[in-house]
Amino acid sequence: MDIKIGDRITFRAVTRFTGAEVTRKVRGFWHSGKPTVKYQGHADFIVDWCEISFHNGDPYVCDVGKEARKKSRHVLECDVC
Repeated sequence: MDIKIGDRITFRAVTRFTGAEVTRKVRGFWHSGKPTVKYQGHADFIVDWCEISFHNGDPYVCDVGKEARKKSRHVLECDVC
């Protein structure tokens, strides 16, 4: 399931102020390939693959860095994604 510009993703936005799950439209991609969205005043808020839960309304399973997450006790510790 490839994510493209214009697709809607739901992700857990872990910031200093919130950890809420939000839905935004993909506006582009960072040089590392991670999608960027407009969020909390940031035009290019980078979303880690591990934080995405839905893509265009369908459940999204992150397969990037799967082996690293198996060894990790918490998804947010995954530094591969």
